[in-house]
Amino acid sequence: MVRNQTAKIHRWKFVRAALMAGGLGLASPVMAQTVTQPTDSMAMDPKASAGMAGMGNMSAMMRPDASPPTGVVGGMHPPEGVLMPVFSFMNMEMDGNRSGTQSLSTSDVLSQYMIAPLSMSMNMAMIGLMYGVTDDISVMAMLPYTNKSMKHQTRMGQTFKTRAQGFGDLKIIGGYDVYKSDGQVLELSLGLSLPTGSIDETDTTPAGPDQLLPYPMQLGSGTYDLLPGITYTGQNADWSWGAQLAAMIRMGENDAGYTLGDVYSATVWGARRWNDQFSS
Repeated sequence: MVRNQTAKIHRWKFVRAALMAGGLGLASPVMAQTVTQPTDSMAMDPKASAGMAGMGNMSAMMRPDASPPTGVVGGMHPPEGVLMPVFSFMNMEMDGNRSGTQSLSTSDVLSQYMIAPLSMSMNMAMIGLMYGVTDDISVMAMLPYTNKSMKHQTRMGQTFKTRAQGFGDLKIIGGYDVYKSDGQVLELSLGLSLPTGSIDETDTTPAGPDQLLPYPMQLGSGTYDLLPGITYTGQNADWSWGAQLAAMIRMGENDAGYTLGDVYSATVWGARRWNDQFSS
């Protein structure tokens, strides 16, 4: 089996409550009332205290280091009633081939196949919405738009490119914060990936026009995929950190008669907050 050998990933992610004013408007009216209530009244009113806690959560989410890295689903905790837009962008560049752990040259590949992949580029923009059902329960919907290109070489030395672009699989995920204490949160999540992305993309190749592209160039999986995960995040005045275990479990075959492999991932991250606008 021939696989891409190296992958260089450049990621940028922006998550902000661009609808902050509208989000606060969606929150409980108690949140607006607490601004003018005296401190002792707030202490006696649990709803008011909860409203101020939600506003504190929003303040924490506006920090430059509040967002987990691209590829991490979850780890954000919008307060109850707050609707938050989510946007991320990822560029991936791959080249080289291998079979298992063994590196293969282009001539090695062409000794077994009529065509060898040389390199692949992928740009993906992820758009979504996150909503706080309660201060502990959130739901998220995400839809990627992907642009892929792959360069090939034939046995005759001819090179050509194939391209595909469009929307991928829609993901709907729910998260529940099972633990919160001193800036630390443990979240359990479960979601479903819907097969909205195309698996019948075609392009022109030396074999002719409208040739079906291989599965790495398709936009979706073609199957319903289960998305379980567990995420831990922590934050203090200057630092934020986190870890996540996640999986994508395919359920059945797609209409083309194949199933992509299951995906299991483990991610850890950390960031230093330098000021209200910058972190690294």
